[in-house]
Amino acid sequence: MTPQRPAPVRPPDEAIIWLDYTTGQGLDPAGQAISPIIAGRRKTPTLFDLLETARYARATRIMLCGNLPTGSAWLLPTQAQIAKGTDPTPGWTDIGHYLDTPPRGRFRHTETQHRITVTTTAEWFGDTALTPIEAEFAYKTLTRVIAHAIDRPDWGLMRSPSATGLNIWKQRFDGVRDFLMEPIDPDIGHLIQSTEPQHRFEHYVAGPGLCSCGDCVALITNTDEDMPGFAYADGRFMYHGVTRGLTGSAPATMLTATQAQELFDRDQYHPARYKIRYTISDWWDHIGLFPIKLEGAGRGWHWPNRPGFTGETWINSMELRTARLDSDWNIEILEGIAFTKKSNVIEPFANAIASMLNGLDTGLARGAIGPGSHAAASSAIKHMFRVTIGSFSRRSRTTTRFAPTFEQVATNAVGRVQPAPNGGFVYQVPSKGRPDDAETWHPEIAALVWGAARTRVLRDPRPRKSSALYGALQIEPSQLIGIQGDAIYTTHIQPWTLPEARGGADDGANGRIRLKGYLPGPIKPPQTIDVRQQLSNSAEQAGWEG
Repeated sequence: MTPQRPAPVRPPDEAIIWLDYTTGQGLDPAGQAISPIIAGRRKTPTLFDLLETARYARATRIMLCGNLPTGSAWLLPTQAQIAKGTDPTPGWTDIGHYLDTPPRGRFRHTETQHRITVTTTAEWFGDTALTPIEAEFAYKTLTRVIAHAIDRPDWGLMRSPSATGLNIWKQRFDGVRDFLMEPIDPDIGHLIQSTEPQHRFEHYVAGPGLCSCGDCVALITNTDEDMPGFAYADGRFMYHGVTRGLTGSAPATMLTATQAQELFDRDQYHPARYKIRYTISDWWDHIGLFPIKLEGAGRGWHWPNRPGFTGETWINSMELRTARLDSDWNIEILEGIAFTKKSNVIEPFANAIASMLNGLDTGLARGAIGPGSHAAASSAIKHMFRVTIGSFSRRSRTTTRFAPTFEQVATNAVGRVQPAPNGGFVYQVPSKGRPDDAETWHPEIAALVWGAARTRVLRDPRPRKSSALYGALQIEPSQLIGIQGDAIYTTHIQPWTLPEARGGADDGANGRIRLKGYLPGPIKPPQTIDVRQQLSNSAEQAGWEG
């Protein structure tokens, strides 16, 4: 293979209609107020009414606003409609939906062949409830800021946050002179996908929330004794914070055990993945360092910490380096994958994201946008960055279809056929591949970012002017309640999670783990993850100042 510079494309023009999910009131693609076309004597619109309203407005996409429905059942026939054989959207054909979170519906008008995609504001703006006017303004603000940051003033957004992010990622290579990245070998790419978790999810309190494998040992064993408090800290835009200086991509080379050991001995900072066999020291009393895939649990992972445990797994070079610094575990390298060290393929994209966020801050300071639009657009840009990282390691493309009966399931269905929420069945069929798939399928990039973020949770480099060591490995084991991604839950406030002005190590930079909230005790130790999440929500609401 030879280096191939990815080619960005001009986003397609879209005519978006902004409609309140409950009332159907909103704005047409020209920004003018519009009322729903409601058939019959109904007082509130159905999905059919919203589709007809969008069709007459010549819209290609409906963006639902306001109090949004939960789940995806609203895109499917109801139980009564299935029983009676009633078509919930007469004159429209379901051409395949995405029924995960947030859902996305796709319909084609039978007579005119006009296509409409149904999305919600949650796709870009998360749980923030926005009116049609607020959503349209935030979306246009987002569009302007992104276009300015990438010097494409006449460009709009792609049809999803991840597609927009990937297109920006490709566009940023216009300024890279020595382009070294190649499409990754499919076998190596699939190997990385099958051996790389994204987040670390662990609970360290004895009880039903603790991993039941027997190799994950509780750090808080006395659940009858109250905790002195509950502290919640997490990373500030963690994925973005770890990209500075992060290099490595395809072309990738498989290494034998000898070659892999020689590479690590010669350059511990070379971007690589290593398959290792390790044994935990007999004296170890802290959290596990390496992820192990759980048998028979799909794509679940755990981090064994039992002294004497022996396991095999794949890890990134930075995770191996951290283990060498903070433990004396017996680690044997079995094989490896070396990436191209001088290939800097993520930092240009991260720099563009920083420019977008700075543009929003400038707009807020000048009074061009208000706090609400600033918050919504900033959150959308960060969300776009995070889902783009995940898109580098996307799985095979499929489309979700619905069938009223099992006999009507298509013969080309792949995977499991599952009962739909309202009755009937949903199943997956292969989607048509896109010609640019190879350009943006790079599981090694996602693995490098995810590994860097997990490592930052364990051991964070000191910010300038700070002498503090910090990270989960610096916490007294008996104070650790759990880790969820880059969130750390403890029984005491960790001094290093405070701002520098308060004697801590948080200098305000992205990627720093900072205190988000604290609940003073006495508090019963949370024995389940659900109870822990409730405490986390309460701590964040309470804050910590005072």
